Amino acid sequence: PPRSTLFPYTTLFRSSSYYRSQNGIYVNLFIPSRVSWSENNTPCTLTQTTEYPAANTTRLDFGLSRPETFTVHVRIPEWAGAGSRVSVNGRSAGGELVAGKFMALERSWKDGDRVEVEFDMPLRLEAVDRQNLNRVALLHGPIALFAVGSMPSRIKRAQLLAATRVAPSAEDWLVRTDDGTLTLRPFASIMSENYRLYQTVEG
Repeated sequence: PPRSTLFPYTTLFRSSSYYRSQNGIYVNLFIPSRVSWSENNTPCTLTQTTEYPAANTTRLDFGLSRPETFTVHVRIPEWAGAGSRVSVNGRSAGGELVAGKFMALERSWKDGDRVEVEFDMPLRLEAVDRQNLNRVALLHGPIALFAVGSMPSRIKRAQLLAATRVAPSAEDWLVRTDDGTLTLRPFASIMSENYRLYQTVEG
C-alpha cells in the first residue's frame, strides 16, 4: 500500500503485519495478533485469530469505543483460488475479490464487528526458473511440499497436480506415479528422511 504508516506489532513482524493508511488499515499478514490505532480520535483494536497456513481461514474482530467509518484492506494472496471468500458479520462482503491485490472493505465499523476470510488453496506448480520449466515444486497455497523417501524415476506434471492428502487434516500428500507412490510433506514435518523440493516432470 502506498504512503502508509507502519504499525508497531512485534520485533519479528514489525515491518509487514499491518499498515496504516489515510482512510483505514491494511491487513498484510495472517498471524495471531492484535493491533490498536486511533481513527478520528476513536480508539480502535483489531484482533486476528488464525492457524494459517495450517488452516485456510482467519478471523478479524474489531473493538471500537464508538462507530467509525474507515476502510479495512485485506490482502488476497496471488495464489488464492476462485473459491476464496470474505464475509463481514457472517454475510458475504460483496465487491471484487482479486488474487494478488487488497480487497477494500469500507463501512461504518462498530464494536463487535468481525471479518472472516476463507482462502481457496489450490495445488500449483512453480518452476525453479524460466530456463528449467520442467523442474518444479508442488505448493498447496503458501506451503511448499517436499518429496520424501524413495523418488520415482519419472513423474508427470498431471500426476503431481493430482496429489491427495492422506487424510483431511494430515500433512502428508500422496502422488501416484507410473513407478509407484510418492509422499510429499511440508518441510517442518520432515525428520531424518531424504527429501527433495524440485521434481523433474514430464508433460
